[in-house]
Formats: sequence, C-alpha cells, structure tokens
Amino acid sequence: MWEFPLTCSSDSNGSEASEETEISVNIGGVKHILYGDVLNRYPETRLAELVNRATDSTHEDLCALCDDYDDLKREFYFDRDPEAFKSILELYYYGEIHMKRGICPMRFMKEMDYWGIDAEYLDECCISSLNEVQTELAEIAEKVKTILDDLEDDVRVTRGQKCQAFLWKLMEKPESSLAAGVIAVVSFVLILLSSVVMCVGTIPELQVQDAQGNLVEHPALESIETACIIWFTLECILRFVSSSNKLHFVFSFMNIVDFLAIMPYYVVLILGAAQLELADVQHAVQALRILRIARIFKLARHSAGLQAFAPVHLIINNFVIVYSKQRVLETTAKHEIELMALRAKNEAQECPESTKMPSQASVGNSSVWDSAGASA
Repeated sequence: MWEFPLTCSSDSNGSEASEETEISVNIGGVKHILYGDVLNRYPETRLAELVNRATDSTHEDLCALCDDYDDLKREFYFDRDPEAFKSILELYYYGEIHMKRGICPMRFMKEMDYWGIDAEYLDECCISSLNEVQTELAEIAEKVKTILDDLEDDVRVTRGQKCQAFLWKLMEKPESSLAAGVIAVVSFVLILLSSVVMCVGTIPELQVQDAQGNLVEHPALESIETACIIWFTLECILRFVSSSNKLHFVFSFMNIVDFLAIMPYYVVLILGAAQLELADVQHAVQALRILRIARIFKLARHSAGLQAFAPVHLIINNFVIVYSKQRVLETTAKHEIELMALRAKNEAQECPESTKMPSQASVGNSSVWDSAGASA
C-alpha cells in the first residue's frame, strides 16, 4: 500500500482531532488510502467527486466513476497507470504536478484528463517538454499526411493535374523515381560548380582584360556561369509550374533564395543591353555580385541539416528554451530547499527532545569532522 503523509492533526492520545472521510482506491494493483479533506482541495476532480459520493450513492453510481467497486472491501478499482497516478496525487499535496521520467507526455495528458485535472497545474518544466512533444507530433502528422497525399490515387484527377503532380515529384521528390534522383544530383553538382566558379572568378591572376583594360572574368568561367544559370532558371520555372499553391511558392524561403541566386545575372544583362555608362554598369555589377552568394544556400534544398540553419531562428529558439529550463531548475531548487526547511521545522516541533539532545551518531560524526578540520 502506498500513501502520502497525512495532513490532519492529532491529540496527545494519538486519535485524530477531526473526523474525515477516507476512501481506498486500487490503481493498477497499487492500493492507496486517500482522505476527503485533501481531495476536496480540488473539488472539480474525479477523486473529489468520488469521495463526496462514497457514502450516499448506489453501486451503479459509484461504478460510473471507476472501473469497479467492491462493496465488502469498500475499495474502488481503476485500470490506470500506477506510476502516473503517483504524479497525479502530487496536485492535492503540493499544488502542482511533475511528470515522472519515462512517462510519455501525451499519455500523461490523457491521464490528467481522465482524473479531471487541467493542464495549467503542470509545472513549467513539464509544460515545455509537453510543447516540444506536441510540436514533434504535429510535424510527424504533417509528414504522414504528405506521404498519404502522394500515395492517394483519385480517379477524378484530370490528366493535367496528373502531369502537374508528376512534374512536382520530379522536381521536389528525389526519392520518387530514378529520373528525379538524377535531376537532384545534377542540380547539386551545378550548385557546387557555380559556387566554385563564383569564387575562382575573383582571383586577379585568372581574370582577363577587356577592350577598355578592365579586369573581367575569364570567358570560360562566364560560359560555365551561363550554363548553370540556364539550368537554375529552367528548374525554377518547372517548380513554379508544378506547384499547387503558387502564392506559397512565391513567399517560400528556399524559393526566394533561388530567385536571388539567378536574378543578378539577368539584371547585369539588362543593364548591359540598356547601354548605360560603363561606370554605372560596373558599380551595379559589383553590388549585384554580392547577391550571388545566395546560391550557396541552394545547397540547403538537398540537405535537411542545412535547412535547419535557415535566417538563425532555430538557434535562438534553442537558446531561449535552454535559458528557460535553467531558470526553472533554479526556481525548482529553491522551492525544494524551502520544502526541506519546512519539513525539518515540522519534525523539530513534533520531536522537541531530539533537538535538545543530539544522538550518539551525530556526536561521533561531529567529532570526526572537528578532528578532520583540526588536522587540516
């Protein structure tokens, strides 16, 4: 049998100063003795309702609040998790609930719902863990939904929609087919190649002079750059055409990166075709070359790890979470120290003689520490 310490006072003869209702509950084979004055601290819960109806209700009414009831033993049976119930009982004695390690947060929330306890009584550290699990489950559910949508074969889909879906898988799902995998590999290689060309093109020893004597990129590097830009442009157009939600496509972060990666090339072509002054064109080209660094972020499209670093929001969130946990741990530690001091004070009041006359063991320990300090 497992029970929390009693909260009622006792007289000099050891009898209770006030009568109270008590119930016996069996949670998954573990028996508990619970008291009415404790359970009625939260009258909206299932246990409070059970103790209030235990004396004047029929067998059928009591069985509606539990899984079974033994009239002879006057014991209520619940087919619930006994470890989770220990955490549930903390609410009545300490005013808050802590989830034990190893208990599934979502399963524990179902336990709280069954016992009629609101989530607001969870401690802050437990709420943060619950939110993390809920976020992970939501992401998993979204991925499952996406997979099911891919596998769904609706006969009402038109030929154009089927072609659009095929093109979308070809451009967005490398694992869907061999052709999609080849396209993803080619795109990845061209991203690396264009990034290398972008860096190599800035080396003065590899540049050539134009008619005006200015240093420009080598023609071979320009040709490679042009080929890469053509591929990126075609890829972006096909992905836009195959997208089912054009507005979401336009404002997606990775698609904005794709646009910034190819936009400088075409702006430079337009400026050159407009026959502007050479100094203005050169200044514009130098400014736009900075935006070419965006194509490095295109690598994130082929790596889930790199996508996690998209503008540094995840790192900031993790810092806030860790900082909040540290604050919660400090608050919890102070709270535990206060409880320990309060318990020690209560024990001292209950046993005043023990505080006046230390035990032989404590005297021995003190002498040991004193001698150790003297020798040091």
